[in-house]
Amino acid sequence: MTSRSSRGGASLRPSGWRRLALPLALGFAAMGAARAAPAADPEAWQLQMHGELLAREQAAHPGDASVPVPARQTLWLARDGHFRLETENRFPGEIVFRYREAGDAQGAQRIDLLGWRDGTAIQAVDAKAAREHLADQLLWLPAELLRQSTPLTPAQEQQGTWQQTLRDPAGRELQLRWSGAQGRLMEVRQGPLRYVYLSSHDERGLQPAEIEIFNGERRTQRWQLQPPAAVDASSTRPPLPAGYEPQAPAGALRAERLAPDVYRVEGLASRYHNHFVVGPQGVVVFDTPVSREEGSRVRALIERTAPGLPIAAVVLSHGHRDHAAGLPAYLEEGTRLFVGQGGRQALARQHGAAQAERAEEVRQALAIELGGRALRLLPVTSSHAEDMLVAWDDASRSVFHGDLFYVPEQGPVPPAFEGAEELQQALRQAGLEPLRVLGVHGRAANADDVRQSLALRHRQP
Repeated sequence: MTSRSSRGGASLRPSGWRRLALPLALGFAAMGAARAAPAADPEAWQLQMHGELLAREQAAHPGDASVPVPARQTLWLARDGHFRLETENRFPGEIVFRYREAGDAQGAQRIDLLGWRDGTAIQAVDAKAAREHLADQLLWLPAELLRQSTPLTPAQEQQGTWQQTLRDPAGRELQLRWSGAQGRLMEVRQGPLRYVYLSSHDERGLQPAEIEIFNGERRTQRWQLQPPAAVDASSTRPPLPAGYEPQAPAGALRAERLAPDVYRVEGLASRYHNHFVVGPQGVVVFDTPVSREEGSRVRALIERTAPGLPIAAVVLSHGHRDHAAGLPAYLEEGTRLFVGQGGRQALARQHGAAQAERAEEVRQALAIELGGRALRLLPVTSSHAEDMLVAWDDASRSVFHGDLFYVPEQGPVPPAFEGAEELQQALRQAGLEPLRVLGVHGRAANADDVRQSLALRHRQP
C-alpha cells in the first residue's frame, strides 16, 4: 500500500479554467485512454479487501454500544455489468457469516456459503436492488465509477476543494469532493453514506488503498484494499454449489402451536421467530425482534391467539438490538421484564432509563411462576453475549434461547458454533433434557439436532 500523494503548494495549483476542469479531466482520463486502446482494458477486476465493521448493539459485553467485527470481502466486477461479491464477518462467539451475491443490473442471487443461517436457500435480489448493489461496488473502484456515471454539475471550488455531482448507474446522485491542491479524490457522498478515501495506490486517488465509510457522522466501516487485478469476466458468473434451491416463501404471519399453550411466530418479513407461552392468567413472550413495527404486528397476533390475556412477562435472551428492538410493543403496566446479568445497560441505551429500571436482572437460576405457568430462567456463560439468558418451560420441556444454536429453515443441520456447547453445558448442569430447542433463527429444533450439530463441529479440522 502506498501513501496518499503529497504533492501540492501554491506554485503547482492550477488556475482559471484549468482548475474548473481538473477533477473532470482526472476522473475521465481513464475513459479516454480506454477509447484509444481498448485492448489494454481488462474484462474484469478482482479486488480483495479486509477491515472491520463497527456493529452497533452487538457486543459481547452489554456495557459496550458497539463492537469491531473483523471482515473480509472479495469483489469481481466486469465491464459488462456482472458482479460477484463474497463477504466474511466474524461476530463475538466466533459466529461467522459468509455470503456470496452475484448477478448484474437485471437481478442477482445471494447464498449463504456456510449454510448455517440461510441453509440452502437462494435469495433472489430484484432488478432495482441489484442495480443499486452494482453501483455500490463501483465505489471501491472510483475510476470505473466515473466512467459509468453521468456528470450533473461542473466542478466548483469551495474552501480549497472541488465539488462535483454525478448520477450513478442506479440513478442516485453522488457528491464528489476533490483536493484542489493535490488533484486527488477525497470522498464520495451517496445519501447519508460517505466514502472517505484515506490513501490510494495512485496519485489521483482512483485506486483506493484505504477507505472509511460513515453513516452521517458515525463511522461504520474501515477497509484496506489490495490493488485490483485483471481477471477473466467469467469469474463474475460462478456456478451455484450443489444443493441450493430458491428460498421458500415465509407465508402469512401466524402463530404455530408446537405444544399445548406453546406457540412460535412464523411469517415475519425479517424471518426471525419469537415464541410465547399462554398461561391461565397471562402470556410470557421470549425475545422481541426485530423492530417496534414487527413487535406491534406480533403483539396483535398474540392478542388474537390468546384474547383477553395480558402480557405477564417478557424474557430477553440478550440485549443485542435485533433481539430487543421490538420491546416497547409488548410492555404494559404490570408486565415483568427479565434480562441477563448486565442487560439493563443495553436496554438503557436502546430504550431509555425508565425501561431499563423496570428490568429484573437474572444472575443465577431462577424459578418463577408467571400467569399460572411454571418457568425456569438460566443464565448462560456465553462468548456471544455476557448477558445471555435462556428459559425453560417444564410443562412442554422446551428451551427458549437466542443465537446459541441454529438449524436453517431449509437445508441440513450445520456444524455448531461455540454457543451450542454453551447451551448444552447449561442444560446439563441444570439436569434438563429438552424435547424442543427454540431460537429466533431457523426452524424449530430438538436435542438430536444439537447433538448432530456438535458432532459435525468436532469433526472439522
